[in-house]
Amino acid sequence: MIKMDMSIPGWMSEPALRIIAEHCKRLDRGDSVLELGAYLGRTSATIAHNCTYGVSIHVVDLWVSQTQEEIKQLREYNERMLTTSDQFYEIDRLMAKYTPPRFDAEDFYKLWQYNTRSWSNIKHYRDNTQTINTEQFPDFELIIMDASHDYIGTTDELCKWWTKLKPGGTLIIDDYATWDGVQGAVNDFFHSTEHGSLTKTPYNIALVVK
Repeated sequence: MIKMDMSIPGWMSEPALRIIAEHCKRLDRGDSVLELGAYLGRTSATIAHNCTYGVSIHVVDLWVSQTQEEIKQLREYNERMLTTSDQFYEIDRLMAKYTPPRFDAEDFYKLWQYNTRSWSNIKHYRDNTQTINTEQFPDFELIIMDASHDYIGTTDELCKWWTKLKPGGTLIIDDYATWDGVQGAVNDFFHSTEHGSLTKTPYNIALVVK
């Protein structure tokens, strides 16, 4: 049974999360999954909910401050997707501490920690997805990319993390259809990569099996 917590504010749609959850359910004890870009934890929680016992989960994000406008766009997106969260009241309260209002990086980070507090198998790294040392990580059966959204950043992440994906492993890329930088980088990278079968979905994500 697929489990998701849509009450956590986020940008990932329910159909996209369902695809991620289905891939998580295929993992076995001892396998590893990587999430690049975690935001407030909607995807992190979905990964943890649907992984079997003994799967290690690694999350990399900087958790930087969000502007009032960025939070407004997040709220509007969640309303359009018919997902609601009492956490927006807390976010508004925290933002009001600052002039001009902002969702401070530390508050942002702490709320992700709160939303993932139930799982001891999540190891997180507050670092840059493009520059972090990958030698500290295992090789992965599943990688979910949702951090950089420009061409250069996405290309850098692909170059860095593709080598950490095991043969037969799956790479899931969010925002493929709606961000030109992501789509361009993915298309160019896999056009020049011998191993990798790109599959487009109707849900704004692309999948590559190595």
